[in-house]
Amino acid sequence: MVYQSFKYYLARFGVAFFLLFTLGYAILFFFHEIALPGVVFDDTVIKVALGLMSLFFGFVVYGVFGDFQFYKAVEEIKRIDYQEPGKNIIEIFDRLIRFTESSYFLPAKGNRLRRQVIQEYANYLLNNGREDERALNIYLKAFLQDTRQTKFRSVLASLLTQKESLNANELDLLLVMLKADNYQDLALVDHLAGIFLHKNEYSNKTEPVFLEALAAGSPLSKNIVVFLLPILVAKKRKDCFAAKFFLKALSHAAPEQKETIESLVSECYLDQRFQFSDPILHDDCQAVFNNLAENSKVRLTEQFSHQQLQERWQKVKLFRRGDKRSLSREKMRSGISRPLTRILGQSIADFWNSLLEGSRKIVFKIFEGLDKVGAISTPMKLIAFLSLGGLLVWGLFSLDGGFSQRSEEKPQQSIPEVRTGPGSQIHTIQIAAVTKKRQADSIVSKLKKNKVEAVYVLKTQRISGGYWYKIRLGKFFTKSEAEQLARRLMENKIIKNYFIIALNVPASKTKTGK
Repeated sequence: MVYQSFKYYLARFGVAFFLLFTLGYAILFFFHEIALPGVVFDDTVIKVALGLMSLFFGFVVYGVFGDFQFYKAVEEIKRIDYQEPGKNIIEIFDRLIRFTESSYFLPAKGNRLRRQVIQEYANYLLNNGREDERALNIYLKAFLQDTRQTKFRSVLASLLTQKESLNANELDLLLVMLKADNYQDLALVDHLAGIFLHKNEYSNKTEPVFLEALAAGSPLSKNIVVFLLPILVAKKRKDCFAAKFFLKALSHAAPEQKETIESLVSECYLDQRFQFSDPILHDDCQAVFNNLAENSKVRLTEQFSHQQLQERWQKVKLFRRGDKRSLSREKMRSGISRPLTRILGQSIADFWNSLLEGSRKIVFKIFEGLDKVGAISTPMKLIAFLSLGGLLVWGLFSLDGGFSQRSEEKPQQSIPEVRTGPGSQIHTIQIAAVTKKRQADSIVSKLKKNKVEAVYVLKTQRISGGYWYKIRLGKFFTKSEAEQLARRLMENKIIKNYFIIALNVPASKTKTGK
């Protein structure tokens, strides 16, 4: 289970990151270098959308694709002729069972889908009369999924009753069969009772078998009473099973044992143990008490008076530490009490499940459409591909022309002419500083495409080695002029950040950009 959960999340995150680092970067390259080559814009929204789409395809679409493949295979299986004993059909079932253990499904969902396949697989094997080891194992899986199915129960029971020696799991399986049939199979009850008597095996799971065999008048009844009665009497048990066994064993018990049995059964009546839980059993115990001798009735009545019973039970402290918390959990689980958080959580879960179901149906339709496209002839596929390619190229050229036209219409960012006096200061705008000339040239190229003039690069030595390439813009007589232009460029989203630098220069007449 842990391994399949690990596969599930590893595969989904793998698909999501693969799409993000391949298709995501390809889309960003398309926007920045092909569709909008000269436009500087904030692409945060595109990146977030690509991340969400990658997660959607990695988790939702990947899982829905697994569901689509599974249900498509199931539909093909349902069309199989059960009278055809082909080996390849068994291989199809085996592959589908392995598919439910793949990374497409969490363990719980994989088990649920596997149950569907196993039922179909078991029906196919049964119709073809297969009783080899693999077929019997599939029958076992199908029976344990639904123990009410008698067709698989009969095959397994006939096998197990023919074996001379049964292991613990096989005995437990026979007990499950009896319980599912409400102990109506008397032959199987006798068979199991004989096995347990032979092994002298007594436990909680063997008690119902002995009781049902005794109640049905089994030929082993005398042996069951001889084996089990001394054990129950020695323990002085007065629970429901013991009371029913004592009542059935009265007719088979030895005379010296009957008095002890009658006394224990009468105590069950006087204790009022089954008055509400099993009124019929309570009446049977009363009948035994009424048949006692008068002196025995008086003795037992005094011993188990109503007041003594009340005093004994009043002293019992039923709940211990942690029991109240367990009781609260059970109340919520059974629906006796429902806190607001549980109701709110259920509402959110229902909304989320409906959303996932809607997405699943949409993706299913897409996959069905792709499946139909796959059935189209090759010439038609080629024509459709060329048509879509032509529309895409036309759209790209139209988009590029529109942006080019808007770029040409963009007003030119003019840099004013300034004069400087001796010892005066001029100001410049620094918008970036990079360590590679190629990066600096790219920034300068983008600025010039946006009609920004007077861009220059200042190369300076780095302390740690190498050079700084500082991209600067214009020269201004006052700081306010530089600030005004920089803010205008920020508003137009041509630059992302800046700072103003003051430069001391000798007296000269300078036109910015030269």
